[in-house]
Amino acid sequence: MVRRLMVLNMMSVIILQFIFFIYHDQLVVRQFIGSFIPLGLSLLVIIQIIQLVKTKRVDDWPFWRALFISMLFYIGSYLVWAIDFTQGEVVASTPVSFGLWVMVYPFLFYALIYKIVQFRNKTHVYQYLFHISTLIVIILALSFHYVFEPYVVVSNMTVIRFLVLMFEPLLSVLLMIAAIVLYFLSIESDERRIHLFFVIGFLTQALAEMFYVFQTIEDSYVVGQFTDVLWIYAILNILTATYLSRKRPAKVSWRPLRLVDHEESVLPYIWIIAFIVLAHNVVSPTVNALSVTVGVLITILIVYQLIVIRRSAELLNSYEKGIYLTPLTGLRNRTSLMYDLPHILKRIVRLHQTLALVVINLDRFKNINDGLGREYGDVLLKEIANRLALTTDRYTVLYHLGGDEFVILVYNKSKKDVSIFVEQVTETISEPVKHNNKQMNVTASIGVSLALEDAQGAENLFQTAEQAMHQAKSNGNNQYFFFDRDLKHQLDRCLLIENELKFAANRREISVYYQPKFMLESEVLVGFEALFRWHHETLGFISPAEAIPIAEETGHINLLGYYILDEVMEEVARWQRDYQFFGVVSVNVSAVQLRQMDFCQQVKFLLEKHNLDGTYIELELTESVMMELTDVLPKLEQLKSLGLKISLDDFGTGYSSLFILKELPIDTIKIDQSFVRTIDDARSANIIKTILAIGSNLGLQVIAEGIEDTDSLNTLKGLGCLFGQGYYYARPMPLEEVVHYIKAHDTAE
Repeated sequence: MVRRLMVLNMMSVIILQFIFFIYHDQLVVRQFIGSFIPLGLSLLVIIQIIQLVKTKRVDDWPFWRALFISMLFYIGSYLVWAIDFTQGEVVASTPVSFGLWVMVYPFLFYALIYKIVQFRNKTHVYQYLFHISTLIVIILALSFHYVFEPYVVVSNMTVIRFLVLMFEPLLSVLLMIAAIVLYFLSIESDERRIHLFFVIGFLTQALAEMFYVFQTIEDSYVVGQFTDVLWIYAILNILTATYLSRKRPAKVSWRPLRLVDHEESVLPYIWIIAFIVLAHNVVSPTVNALSVTVGVLITILIVYQLIVIRRSAELLNSYEKGIYLTPLTGLRNRTSLMYDLPHILKRIVRLHQTLALVVINLDRFKNINDGLGREYGDVLLKEIANRLALTTDRYTVLYHLGGDEFVILVYNKSKKDVSIFVEQVTETISEPVKHNNKQMNVTASIGVSLALEDAQGAENLFQTAEQAMHQAKSNGNNQYFFFDRDLKHQLDRCLLIENELKFAANRREISVYYQPKFMLESEVLVGFEALFRWHHETLGFISPAEAIPIAEETGHINLLGYYILDEVMEEVARWQRDYQFFGVVSVNVSAVQLRQMDFCQQVKFLLEKHNLDGTYIELELTESVMMELTDVLPKLEQLKSLGLKISLDDFGTGYSSLFILKELPIDTIKIDQSFVRTIDDARSANIIKTILAIGSNLGLQVIAEGIEDTDSLNTLKGLGCLFGQGYYYARPMPLEEVVHYIKAHDTAE
């Protein structure tokens, strides 16, 4: 569309110039065209601005207001010419038309300056400094030589008239310079095509004004000349830019523009050579050996400089490629993201835009990489990168942070539109990837954070998106979460607990509570279950349900579990030695602890340290252990060889199954308290009865958890349950109460 409109504008002025040429001897026709066409076009600009303000939210209202006012003065000036024409007078500049005309330029200049401030970008200024400075120097030189200098040499001019006449060309020069700066600043703008036409319009307007001033000095200006064609071309481009402002922004990819706005463009050198030739002809038109040699030397210097620049650019590109791109996928990496993000945030604040940062983490990628090999993992990452690249558009930027993590920056989309986009990404990633006749299936956990709303700085924005992504992972993968304040509070607390866990044992904040286990019929105390408790000095009591998952995720459970085992074995040995209590004490063990290569050695060391027989310690396995049955079985057999008992906690829920009872060397199964608390329900009672029968048939001890009242106790007795624990007997108690409890109850021999 940009090319069509640009060609259409150029064809229009070519036709207009052709008409002026045909009617060169008919002043009336040329004056009519030179007066009424600019008047009509400027009226259309006014109408477009009004419609734009009515139908679309305008973020840069000062720019449009200045343009609107300048067009009013523009119309006023041409209206004076039109009135003169209708009255049969010769169209020429009058004090009124000149005064209105001059007022056009301050407002056009203000509009340009507003845009420049809006797009201010030091990186772009430095990047195109050579282009900008070269053009500005040439414009200033030509303007001074052909415009300002002739005014100065006019001797019969008063100071006031000189200042008035100088005001117009001076503003024209400033307008040209500002237009050039705006052009290079807006190269990567989302509204590049709009600014392109504005820059062409303003630049042509200033250029036409310089021609007009030059013709005025020469006393050769007449309405209907090439200068009027330039003015019409300028207003035509301004009208086009105003029209496009009401449309959806689109990317400009016209190849000829790359000759100008490419940072390695040779155009600045061409401008310099052209200017040298022009200056040489003006100052000294004589061609001799010396002047030719100067030209040759300058050409050699420029060619050499171009070669140096090209080599430097290649080295810089190679360097940046290594630093800012991921070798595997060729996408921008984490370094690039953290470099770009602060600049992007400043830009969206300045332009009143929106930004969403989307963090994508592939689920179970490690399983594919480890199971099938790195070759398959690399193929998968490349395919996912290609798919994500296809989902992006001019409003999105894709990064590959390394490994299985990607980031997409999404510009100028509402939260609803971002959700739709993320859902599309999720569907795209979940499609199978085939390589060497093998199919790889992967999903993604995605977190989204909104700039300015969720976080201010670049680092905070990235962290909040990652936190949302981790929340998605913890909720079962293959989904996405937007960051919110409640999530932040939850994650901040998790982080705090994680940090405090490191020091909890050394601060003696960790303690072990004990809940007794009884024979139901005789009410003989047969043992205890050791339970983790954490009383923080400032946070107070922290629930095991909150602390244990964090400890498992961070690996702190290993030291914590060792600490608890050490404490429990020390106390059990003391109870045997001092109080002749030989009951079995059970300790919960997580899958993370069992993954340790030396876990069995740790247990053996502690048994020897406290001179304790392993038969008095029972390790309770949580359901997470069942997911790693193959790895767990050899270690459980080693633990059994040390004399320890193995208990299966929460039987009847989660991953527990009859297959596990067959495979694992289990001594005890514990009926989950959810069945005991609803024992009045016939289905719960039947499940308990079935578990008791399974335990009896397999020779396993069965313990019921969560006994809280007499009715539950009697029902369990009636079903044949022999052992139990719960609040009916006692709540978990601190160590100092256990000795008194042991003394107060009959204990098993």
